[in-house]
Amino acid sequence: MDAIMKIAKKHKLAVIEDCAHQHGSIWKGKPVGSIGDIGSFSFQLSKVLTSGEGGALTTSDRDLYTRLDALRNCGRRPKMDVVKGAKGAGQYGSEGDFIQSGNYRITEFQAAVLVEQLKRMMAQVKDRDQKAIYLNGLLAKIPGITPMKRDQRTTLQSYFNFAFRYDQKAFGGLPVQKFRAALAAELGVATVSHCYVPLNDCSLYRPLTKKRYHLSASHWKAIDPKRFKLPVCEDAYKNTSVTCHHSALMANKEAMDRIAEAIVKIQENVGELKK
Repeated sequence: MDAIMKIAKKHKLAVIEDCAHQHGSIWKGKPVGSIGDIGSFSFQLSKVLTSGEGGALTTSDRDLYTRLDALRNCGRRPKMDVVKGAKGAGQYGSEGDFIQSGNYRITEFQAAVLVEQLKRMMAQVKDRDQKAIYLNGLLAKIPGITPMKRDQRTTLQSYFNFAFRYDQKAFGGLPVQKFRAALAAELGVATVSHCYVPLNDCSLYRPLTKKRYHLSASHWKAIDPKRFKLPVCEDAYKNTSVTCHHSALMANKEAMDRIAEAIVKIQENVGELKK
């Protein structure tokens, strides 16, 4: 974000900060969501703060706030009184006060769920961060397991998933898919998963299924994900990534010990898993 903000300032660009997985993180003493011009948070069901669906935007710019609030509220300006004498119910403001938009208002039920979670969110983020630091220290001692790098400028790290890197050579050539399954079985959890599918083969990124994107033959060709080769991403997805849900970090310290012990056990008994 430091580099991005420097470039943006130089070229007078606005920055939308993607905070979907970073609720509660702090970068160099600044809360995530306050670094860019707009911070965008997700409340989808797997996130650190969730109401099933929805999201929130943060900004310290009064004009942006007014525009964003109008965009989520049918184009109406915030706190606008019903115009006296306007024809029909629900007539708000003057003609120049409106912008074209839709209805993206969060429900009161979702808001109530989120407000209660906010009261304990920072305590949970700090707890997970302490557990992650401790667990990473244990994992760093295991041959073939590499913790994710933690930038020194990170004041507090929130976790959407806890991830580490796996080298199958240190596990007798055991494929990462079998390692993930074995770790899930040892820990008694539903899944130990992988990182995201690379965008050039992601089922959620299929721009050529939208005819409206066919602006020209050259544009159509340019947006085809298949034209990209992403070997580093593909290697992480297929061979080296191991992740688990952030809820694992809410367990006690002894549970972190058991995670490390389970990995060592797999390494010591890799011959049985390869049969």
